[in-house]
Amino acid sequence: MGVLNNYLQDLQNSGELVSIFREHTEGNSARLCRINAISSFAIYATNFNDDGEYDGIMIFRKDDITRIRWGDDELKSQQLLVERVEEVITVPEIDLASIPKIVESVQKHYGYISIATEEINDEVIFIGEVVSVDDDFLVLKEFGSKETLDRSMLILRTPEITRIDADDKYLRTILYLHKSSQTLKID
Repeated sequence: MGVLNNYLQDLQNSGELVSIFREHTEGNSARLCRINAISSFAIYATNFNDDGEYDGIMIFRKDDITRIRWGDDELKSQQLLVERVEEVITVPEIDLASIPKIVESVQKHYGYISIATEEINDEVIFIGEVVSVDDDFLVLKEFGSKETLDRSMLILRTPEITRIDADDKYLRTILYLHKSSQTLKID
């Protein structure tokens, strides 16, 4: 992966917006993002929506990349939209040494984590607070959907994790609703 690593490093250093495609795990859609860090197996990026607004962070396996696009007119326009937003986003340091270290690092900073196991089902994410994690399994105290607002315990195989997210609009909405339901005692 010499070519990929070199370009990823250059894109990280430049701070340029990129479209990252992971077609085997996410289908045909691309993520508009800025690369924050790379490791031997993972990429940590900041996401932006189509209006150039911050939309959380994601960490995913480098091997899942099928294409990266940068430098075209559409991305230059998106860059202008990102720059017009006056809010400066400071992303936390995330330990990319291993999946368990990533999980612990995201949990420590955000207080929760979103897990995707896209090779099993690309339409499901698991949102919750990490109870414990090792190289084989992750235990999560899961937040239910907007409709149910329930809580449950869940064990996932750590090697099945393809993407970790935090702080996007949907996740902030779920957390807000759960916090509000506790205040209103909706159980």
